[in-house]
Amino acid sequence: MRDSATTCYSHAPPVGPASWWFSLLLLIAALALAPGCGQRQAQQEPPERPAQTADVPLPDWAPENPSPEFLRAAKMLKPMPESAAPDRSATEIKKRQAMKSMVHTALYELFGALSDEQLQEFLDSGETRIPMEQLTTSQRRAVDAFFEGSREYAEDGYSHGRDYLVMLYKAGAAQDLSNVDVGFQSMGHQVSFYFWIQRPDGREAMLGMSLAYM
Repeated sequence: MRDSATTCYSHAPPVGPASWWFSLLLLIAALALAPGCGQRQAQQEPPERPAQTADVPLPDWAPENPSPEFLRAAKMLKPMPESAAPDRSATEIKKRQAMKSMVHTALYELFGALSDEQLQEFLDSGETRIPMEQLTTSQRRAVDAFFEGSREYAEDGYSHGRDYLVMLYKAGAAQDLSNVDVGFQSMGHQVSFYFWIQRPDGREAMLGMSLAYM
């Protein structure tokens, strides 16, 4: 007697020609459904991953569509609380909020545009400085946006508005800002934005503002 290989289905009894195709279909179905028999079942496709979202708490003055640089900064920086000012008018509050939306957004984007080496330097030493002439395209774009925002609010008569570009020139900056560094400095948990100006007389001047907490 010829040995037969072990299978996971029984041989069908003889059938007539009329039901041959039907029996073949049943056999194929049994092979497909039997676990471990016939060809290995195709693995199910993994479920599609949901779209990645930035799980980052954003300041209330954040832009509607924050840039990747802004989101990178927002993962590390915490906005400073609004200082109490009972006598501040609704108009003043609205202007200050708009100022933050422009000026602080530009500084967040500059912080987020720091290279890995510059960011590590900041974390290790509490300071990172970049010569204006060595800024990358995205870094220079953020600094220019900061200049533009500060100029608009100075011209708008905002009580704390200062045109930083004009202030740099008054502090001894060259016309092309070639003697100016820009960057960030931390003191404790507070992060500040600064310009460092190398004056013609050899002295160094600093000009900046508090930005956030870490």
